[in-house]
This record gives sequence, C-alpha cells and structure tokens, in this order.
Amino acid sequence: MRRIKACACLLALLIFAAALGGCTATNEIPPAIILSDRMPPERGEAVNKSSFEAELYFLSQDEKSLKVQKREVFYDTQTSRAEAALNALIAGPDVDRPDLKRSVSALSRLNRVELCGEVCNVYFEVDKFIPSATEWLKTRAAVAATVAAAEGVDTVNVYFYEQELGYLGYTLGSMSPLEEELPIYLRNMERTYKALYKAESGTAITEDTQYVTQMATLYFANAGGALLTARNAEVSYPEGSTKSEIAKLLIERLAGGDAQGSLEPVLPVDFKLLSDPKVIYSGKMESGVEDTESDCIIELVIEQPDAANYDEAIMCGALTLTITGFIPNVNGVRICIGEEAQPAAPVNQKDEEQAGGTAAETENINILQTLGGDVLRRVDFTDRIGHEITLYYPDADGAVLYGIKRIIPQAAAYDPHARLQELLGGVADPGVAYPLFTAEDVKDVYLSGNVAVIDWAEGFTQKLRAFLDGDSSMAPSRRESMFIYGVVNTLTDMPMISSVWMLENGKKLDTVGQIYLGNALVRNPGLIVEE
Repeated sequence: MRRIKACACLLALLIFAAALGGCTATNEIPPAIILSDRMPPERGEAVNKSSFEAELYFLSQDEKSLKVQKREVFYDTQTSRAEAALNALIAGPDVDRPDLKRSVSALSRLNRVELCGEVCNVYFEVDKFIPSATEWLKTRAAVAATVAAAEGVDTVNVYFYEQELGYLGYTLGSMSPLEEELPIYLRNMERTYKALYKAESGTAITEDTQYVTQMATLYFANAGGALLTARNAEVSYPEGSTKSEIAKLLIERLAGGDAQGSLEPVLPVDFKLLSDPKVIYSGKMESGVEDTESDCIIELVIEQPDAANYDEAIMCGALTLTITGFIPNVNGVRICIGEEAQPAAPVNQKDEEQAGGTAAETENINILQTLGGDVLRRVDFTDRIGHEITLYYPDADGAVLYGIKRIIPQAAAYDPHARLQELLGGVADPGVAYPLFTAEDVKDVYLSGNVAVIDWAEGFTQKLRAFLDGDSSMAPSRRESMFIYGVVNTLTDMPMISSVWMLENGKKLDTVGQIYLGNALVRNPGLIVEE
C-alpha cells in the first residue's frame, strides 16, 4: 500500500512539473485554444436572407373583424420585415383559410415602405381602382396591425399614390392598431365625420365650436442635420378649418421644434410666411370653378431666411412631408421665396381710397424664386428620411454598455455593414468610443441564416492586442468584453441576427485575449444599460 501511495505522489509531482514547464513568459501571448473546427460559410455561399413568422391581418368573411393568419415570410438586408409582411398581406390569405377575405385589394402594389423613427410610412399604388371610404379605413386598420406585429412600430401612415386619402375629405391622422372591434371603429368614424361634414368651412370659432384632435407626423432633423425623422404629435384644430388653415397650424408646430428635445429644428429661426398657404386644385368644374374635391398642392411664400446654418433641403423636406402626410389629397408643396412690395404712395386721402384702401391693405408680394424648381413631392425626400437605431458603447470604467440612439438613412436600416460602420465611425457620447478601430477595419459583413459574419481587414488581431495593452482606465479583460460585445450587441439588435461570427481577412480567429472568437457569439444583455 505504501508503495502505491509513493508512486501516486511521484506521478503527481511529474504532472505538476510538466505544467510549470508549459507556462508562458509574462509578456508572451498564450497559444490559441482550439475549441471548434467549424467554419462559417464563405461570402459566395451566403444568402443575405432570413425569415420570420409574420402575423397577417385579414378580414373575416362577414367583414366584421380582423383575423390573424401566421405565415413564414422571407426578407433580406434591403427589405424590412414590414415590407415583407405587407407584400404577403397583398398576396391574400392562404387557400386553406376560406374563413378569411382580403383586407387589401388584390390590385394593389406596394410602392415602398419607409421606417422613420416612431412611424412607418406605407405607399400603395392601385390601377383602375379607388377604394371607398370604408374600404380605406379597413385597409389602414389591417396595415397598422400587420406592421406593428412585424416591426414593433405602433404608428403608420398609409398613402395612396403618394398622398393621404383622408375620409370624406377630412384628415384622418396617423393610424395605430385598433383597440376596439372593427365594427365599432367604423361606426364611430362614420358618426364623427358626418358631424364634421355639417360644419361649413369658415365657420366662426365660438365657445361651442368642436375641435378635431388627431395624431400628426412632424419631421425634424437628426443631430448631424442631414436626415429627417418622424415625431408623433397631437394636433387640434376647429371643425370646419380649411386646408390652408391646417397647413398653417402644422407649420407653427414645426416652428416650435421637437417637444421631446432630442431632434433638431428644421425651420430657420427667422422663418416667416408672407401670406397664408394657398391651395391650388388640379381640377375645375364645367362652370370653371375649382373642383375642391380634386387633388391639390399647397403653395407657401416665405421670406428669404438669413439665419446661419440654414439648410434649404431639410426645410423643404420637413414642410413637404409634414403637410402632404396629414392633409387629404395634397400631393405636393410649392415653396417660393418672395418679398413684400410696397405700392406707390397715393397723393392724398382720396387717391388712397380710389386705390382700394390703405397702403398696408394693398401690399403685394413679388416672387423671386421657387425652391426645387417647382412642386416638391414626398418621393423627392425619400433619401433624406432617417430611422433610429441603437449602438452600444462602454462607460469609462468598462462596467456596462450604454445603448445610444443614432439615426441612419432608412434605406440602410436593415444593413448590418452600415450599422457596424456607424458604430465604429460615430460619436459615442455619453459612452466611450472604440479607439484604434474605424469603419475601414471592416472588410465585409454578410448573413448566413441568422448569423452575421464580420470579416475584419488584415491587421485586426494586432489592433485588438494593442487595444488590450494600451493605456486605459479599463482593465484589459473589460476592454475586450466591451469591444467584442459592443459589436455583437449592436448587430444582434437587428431582428434577423441572433449571433455574430468574426473572421480576419477570411480566416478563422481564435483567442486574442480571453474571449474565444472561433465560434459565433450570442448577445450579452447583462452588459447593457439603455440610456
């Protein structure tokens, strides 16, 4: 027995000595720990597509309710979940669901979908078909429910050939998923707008005047002043208000700035309307009188702004998107620069009266310039629309990752490469940016199923080691966690991405610090503090 114990002790000493002999020097990088031989697919093998279970809202056969049908829907980095779900909605219910009817006309085409901050703008086109007022209400309700389920956005604006149809010529405001049953909603809308119909335009405002209160979509600028994003705002106006009066109200709301204070102003501080907004209708009656039920544009005449940092494109875009997005049948805005022209002073009081009143009453306006050349349309500003995303940056101690909101072009909202470039190239305040790393360090980003593959440029490993060894208030292990999971959490914030796999110049990585990079990494919500 003693001999067995002696042999066991000798064996333990030999193992301990071998372990000591295998230790690395203080500054030597330990050998990689190979935990997996798996490799992500190469760029050419990957298809940037993913799928999700969409909730599509159709009408019941008696059209008294909205019913949901779940269906697997495919989308990619150029297509939002909302757009994919709406295309499936247009396709109609499955053939094995005879209890369902279409909620959107089979003749409809989806022109585009814009994700824009708090709202989603949906644009339909339909050949040789104009929906009735009730059909349009049902379509809006189905679209709002479908978008909310797909994208988590609770407010939509639904447009027909680039314009708001309204209801019986009146504003509808933004749409949210119904809280009541469909028949109750339709009945309430009919009662409300029949009451409005009785109020004639131009009725004097009294204590008994009823006000219309709705949600409007106002557009303000991002911090850089290059993009426009939406903000929901409650607006109220007296029943019987004209299109001109409503347009003036919307402009006043824009001039007041973002009520939440996180978005930048879009109108210069010296913005001034020289006259009330003018409504110009496209059609005329047989008598030659304007057809007030036809499409129209709103003409604005403003004084030339002198304010510093005045951005003409941002101002024009905000005015066009806000006005056409709320007032029915307005398909464009013409914005003119003008100046007030004083008439020649009359010789005496009699001449003044013959001239038609006082000098102040006979002022006219000279048009100096039409901005944008002519009428501005919503489609002119699609590239200016931005969508809010979340990027993750560490605090100074490396204890947590802050979720910081940024606005990027809405066309890139589902592009992981664009999001990663924004993370590495953007300002981090109130977090701490990632030194050494830039957008140029990203060679490629692609998807394989729900996995995002980042192919870092040659030299990534050296930069990461330098980052870990550099001067910082963070411990090296925290620096590595903050950077790696700042990237992983930023990309997995996108609905199609569940994990992130990192390569360097197409080659598999292993361990640089303490985190093994040879497998796909999943989201780490425990590090996150939302700002």
